[in-house]
Amino acid sequence: MIGLSPNVESARALLADMRENGIKPSIVTYNAFFQKLMETRNFREAEKMFRELPSYFVCPDQHTYCIMINGHSRNGRHRNAERIFSMLRSRERELDLASYNSGIAMYCRSGKFAEAELLLLEMVKLGVKPTNATFTILISSYGKGGRPEDAMRIFSIMKSSGLEADLGSNNALMHALSSNGRLKEAENIALSLIIENGSNTPNAKSAPRLLESSPPPENALAVVALSGNTLAAGHDQASQSPPTSSDSSAAAPAGGLVQGLGELTGELAGRLDVATVTSMIAAYGRHGRVTDACALFQRMRALQLQPNVHTFNALIGACAFNGRLDMAERCYSDMVAARVEPDQATFRLLIDGHEAAGDAMGAMDWVS
Repeated sequence: MIGLSPNVESARALLADMRENGIKPSIVTYNAFFQKLMETRNFREAEKMFRELPSYFVCPDQHTYCIMINGHSRNGRHRNAERIFSMLRSRERELDLASYNSGIAMYCRSGKFAEAELLLLEMVKLGVKPTNATFTILISSYGKGGRPEDAMRIFSIMKSSGLEADLGSNNALMHALSSNGRLKEAENIALSLIIENGSNTPNAKSAPRLLESSPPPENALAVVALSGNTLAAGHDQASQSPPTSSDSSAAAPAGGLVQGLGELTGELAGRLDVATVTSMIAAYGRHGRVTDACALFQRMRALQLQPNVHTFNALIGACAFNGRLDMAERCYSDMVAARVEPDQATFRLLIDGHEAAGDAMGAMDWVS
């Protein structure tokens, strides 16, 4: 019930009622309350209750620690997150997958990529196998940090571990490339996802292989490469040549993604995914290619693939921040006509677009 409470005050009242009626809240109940506190940025209250758990004869579990770590790190409270993570590591019980993922995400958010990769190395050595989500955290973070080569390296290591790239990891790599000036490679990945179901994404064979006898040096990234049950760890391979666009371009026609989608029919058209198209619309927008963004959107609709709020927002942003406010507003009208509910991001994009164009009155129209 606490997790379903509309606000933290209601959750607080429910917890107090349980205690007053002699009902002892379990750790599951407390975890729901911690989640609510972190979502509403009530950090001091969360920390206080976390410290008081032993007085209620309740022991925090790994999920409790993950909630606290994620809540702090997502809000830039990195020291607090690392302190909670250290407390978790000091427990006798071994960390589970969720705890390692929280720790890796925590280090990535604070820019400590070496520590994040060392944590990945540790979990593998201890027999906790990373999932696609684990690798996607690193791929996405390297993309945001302006390090596309490292994003591709992690993607290759994931493939060499025997994991098939899923939609999340492919889209994370597409975003890492397109947001760092490597749009053509992102296009190739998007098209290969459709034509060969992702089999032409960056080649697993190019994953760095490292010597077991070489420990990770100080101030360098630890790199793991999994092949079956074997693990090798060693020196940073950032200086090695990363997978290039040729690894992922076999299926891509010379005309690019929009032309390639124009040739899709039948089963191939059915492989088109909303998230993939949305990522590429946003990428085109970042590179000033409004015509391609609009063409991709129209092709998507022609193939009977329904855009969601994120797709419309990507197109509105592409138009608004490239001086095409008229097209952005038409896109908004299309969004309403398609019965897709605009969210706060939709209006923020339109307001910011008008402000960037020096149209204060237009911005105020959207504020009201």
